[in-house]
Amino acid sequence: MSDSPQIATTRFSVTPVKADDQQEISVVPITTISPPMEDEEVPQDIDDIGYITCERYDKPRRNEDDSDDEEAGYMTYEAMPRETNYVLSLTRAGKARPTIMELRLNKSSIDQGETGSVTQRDSNALLVEPATGGMKFGWIRGVFIRCLLNIWGVLLFMRLSWVVAQAGLGLTVAILVLACAVTTVTTLSMSAISTNGAVQGGGTYFLISRSLGPEFGGAVGIVFSLANAVAVGMNTVGFAEALVELLTEHNVSMLDPTNDIRIIGLLTMLLLLGITIVGMEWEARTQIVLFGVIIGSLINFFVGSFISVSDDKQAKGITGYSADVFSENFFPSFRDGHSFMTVFAIFFPACTGIMAGANISGDLKNPAKAIPRGTLGAIGVSGISYLACALVVAAVAVRDASGSVRDFFDGNVTACYNGTNGANTCKWGTANSYQMMTEISAVGPIITTGVFAASLSSALACLVSAPKIFQALSRDNIFPYIEFFGRGFGKNDEPRWAYLLTFVIGCGIVLIADLNAIAPIISNFYIGTYALINYACFDASLSASPGFRPGFRYYNMWLSLLGSGLCVACMFMMNWWGALITMAVIAFLWGYVHHKAPDVNWGSSIQARAFKSTVQSALKLMGVEDHVKNFRPQVLVLSGLPSSRPALVYFVNSFTKNTGMMICGDVLVGATNLHIIPPLQKQTYSWFREKHIKSFYSAIVAKTFREGVRALIQTVGIGKMRPNMVMMGFNNLWMYHPAESVEDYLDTITDSLDANMGVGILRVQEGMDVSQLLDFTGSTYDLLSLSTRDETVIPQTTNGLLAAPASQKRKLSFQDTSRGFSMHPSGLMPTVNENGPPAANGLLQPSSPLIRCRSELNIFSVEAGEAPVSQSQYTSRLDLADKFHNKTKQKMKGEIHVYWLYDDGGLTLLIPHLLSKKQPWNGCKLKIFYLQGKPHQVDEAQRNMVALLSKFRIDFVDAVAVNSNKPPSEESVIWFNQMIQPFRVSDISDIKPDESVPTPISNEDLESLFERTQRQIRLREVLKENSSDAELIVMTLPVPKRNCNPTLYMAWLETLTKDMPPFLLLRGNQQSVMTFYT
Repeated sequence: MSDSPQIATTRFSVTPVKADDQQEISVVPITTISPPMEDEEVPQDIDDIGYITCERYDKPRRNEDDSDDEEAGYMTYEAMPRETNYVLSLTRAGKARPTIMELRLNKSSIDQGETGSVTQRDSNALLVEPATGGMKFGWIRGVFIRCLLNIWGVLLFMRLSWVVAQAGLGLTVAILVLACAVTTVTTLSMSAISTNGAVQGGGTYFLISRSLGPEFGGAVGIVFSLANAVAVGMNTVGFAEALVELLTEHNVSMLDPTNDIRIIGLLTMLLLLGITIVGMEWEARTQIVLFGVIIGSLINFFVGSFISVSDDKQAKGITGYSADVFSENFFPSFRDGHSFMTVFAIFFPACTGIMAGANISGDLKNPAKAIPRGTLGAIGVSGISYLACALVVAAVAVRDASGSVRDFFDGNVTACYNGTNGANTCKWGTANSYQMMTEISAVGPIITTGVFAASLSSALACLVSAPKIFQALSRDNIFPYIEFFGRGFGKNDEPRWAYLLTFVIGCGIVLIADLNAIAPIISNFYIGTYALINYACFDASLSASPGFRPGFRYYNMWLSLLGSGLCVACMFMMNWWGALITMAVIAFLWGYVHHKAPDVNWGSSIQARAFKSTVQSALKLMGVEDHVKNFRPQVLVLSGLPSSRPALVYFVNSFTKNTGMMICGDVLVGATNLHIIPPLQKQTYSWFREKHIKSFYSAIVAKTFREGVRALIQTVGIGKMRPNMVMMGFNNLWMYHPAESVEDYLDTITDSLDANMGVGILRVQEGMDVSQLLDFTGSTYDLLSLSTRDETVIPQTTNGLLAAPASQKRKLSFQDTSRGFSMHPSGLMPTVNENGPPAANGLLQPSSPLIRCRSELNIFSVEAGEAPVSQSQYTSRLDLADKFHNKTKQKMKGEIHVYWLYDDGGLTLLIPHLLSKKQPWNGCKLKIFYLQGKPHQVDEAQRNMVALLSKFRIDFVDAVAVNSNKPPSEESVIWFNQMIQPFRVSDISDIKPDESVPTPISNEDLESLFERTQRQIRLREVLKENSSDAELIVMTLPVPKRNCNPTLYMAWLETLTKDMPPFLLLRGNQQSVMTFYT
């Protein structure tokens, strides 16, 4: 036995499932193996039967007699580099390797062979193959032959000679060059995309959706599936048309030629459906046979052109190789209203088979190598064969011939055509008969067989391609009601229901029974798809994403862009209204998917380009000087976990959405590990999407709340996209919080002002914190499930930031909060203050030192930091949040009262103006209140204010002057004294250290701030008199002076806002945010 420890390797396998299975896919350990011996085969990442395996390295096992010394062996939880690690990393639940925390804590979730789970939601990210060995094709059989068969369709034998007659050899070569240029550039782009990672089933849809995202992918998936379904009918009509002409020559018919084509076409569709239903193996064998028939037909055609021509063939316009005929056929002779572009539109589908291999990418052994190699080879061979056939037709056949041997001997074979405006009685010649290639060949029936083979092979290829694309599209669940077609059957996962759908569409096309009418229908669909493939390659290259590393090097981003533009130009030149319809269909489907916003993340180039353009725009913005006309509210909202204070987040979102920027800041006090932030971010952004909130989220770990806020103020944002305003909720329970907490709250305001930022404080009487109704996922509990009794079980929270799991709960007793402090404490009766400043009516008096701090009162839940909250209070908080949401159906219809008391730069006026233009506040009118000033200048002050508001283009219903210099009433002063009494001391020397209560208020504090305190009490009277019924009150926030007593300052804010409608205190940074200049 070796001295080295034996490493146990647990091997996992991802069990394949079908798209309609919604249950989780269990990832179970198959076997535990030891390292292979020298003569053993090393386990592969991909099983022979098609499973994906994931090899992991657990904690090494030791024999009983092994040493316990860790240095005696190799101890590790690390996962070794494996391909499958990167496969599982793309799934939502798949775990590819130990987390950082597991490595740091020396733990691993797979120590004991635990099982994982991979959900089907992102099944496209898994390289999963069927459970049993399905048939896989190489590049020759899977791509090269399949593309050639699709390119060599019915148009090769039935329309190429007609194209030469209409456009002449010169323009025919131009048509071939243009068509080959479009397909070659598209193939280069497709090759670049298909070699940039593993390619799965879905072909064209998969390439575009993973490159440009689900919007373009979904649109192209529908359009290209439909184009292939129409192509099935078109090629079937070509086969039926050739068969009907053959039967007509032998005087055999059923009804009339059109109905005969329909009958034969429908019967052929049934035959093709039967072949595909049987399975891909039979379809592949059939394609090989048809390929041989077409090759034989082409050889027969070229051999026939060198054989001496009989009189009968000469009467039909076959002259043999002739310089005169070649010269005459070199120039165009457009007839029946045709032009270069109409002929190009009819012939272009003959070059559109380049996607045949890519469309069955899921059935290829190595799609990344097979697709470019086989497709480019097929384009080269088909282009040469088309050119050779066109040269032969131009050299050996005339445009018009009567078909009469007598006319041939009389030298009047072409006399049946009397010019463009004359009568044309010719039945033969390249301009009149689609059977000229049959006549040129050595053995005519072989060409007829080739026509049959080309038609059926192309129809069969399209009948396989369309369902495969539609199956992949259905499995991604981008469009509703089509999941049914994503089901697969048999070992090859055959989309039989999609086969039936394609069959029905093809039968509908067969009923048209006109090849020239059908071909232009799909030309725009095909070329529109090619345009998007080229654009996808260009966009991926332009994004400069490190993830775009195609193995195919022979592409150029500008060539792809040129190819995309060329495709669009061809669309409009072929059929401008058809191009508009195609683009409208793609735009409609794109808009639908974009609106639906499916929950998928495929790492598209649009995402990469968005990042690049954002960085470039941010850098460019740094070089632009700020201007007042471009001011936007960029708000840092101190919301904690946003879902815990929805009313605050909804309120700010109502005036920043599409106007400014919102960043929700979350200070995690006391947390030690940063690993808790990513789950919070994921949870929060999911909540943002659910609630239609446009915001960023930034969480920060700090020892204290103030440290966290200071860090957010300094670091949040990038470049010019940094907050210029801080918004927070009012601390309704400041009276019950310790001195440090109240000081931190005040310091947050002062720090924001010191950072040259505006400050906003929102207070609603109901409160905003609903964190105790949140589970750890951020979703709210059903209020009806909460008990209506005096005791209710509510999930425990940590600092109101993140609730613990439901298993950790506590009971909160819903007591009456009026017992929090006495409204009439002793020692509050009016006395005369001989040494202090004159008090209003003698009521602002020193307090008895016996009643000075909260700890002496019966305050509930001081340690918990929260007052008890009843079910009805939570209900009112959530109702208020819904009322503030911009998607609410309840529209505000009252007034917004704006107390623009001091000029802070205009922020106090701008924010309510923005609110009045957005839902749900757009039904409210602004009413402006301003300080009266000198009594003899009241009228002039009002005129000036109205003129200023008009210059600012602010809509308002009234401007009212208020007098704040008038002394407050005795009742108001008594109320204020009662509020601050628990925190009063007569002298600073009486203050005892007690961090569990707010900072006491001394006589010196009141004396130094006597006038400001009186003004706040007087403003409360003005508010109660004028604004008790307002929908919202906005007032200029008092600026806290340096060394201001935090308890007294909070008392001012309490005085202004208590028992008022929703109240927003605002203070700008004294810099203009509005201007009336152009």
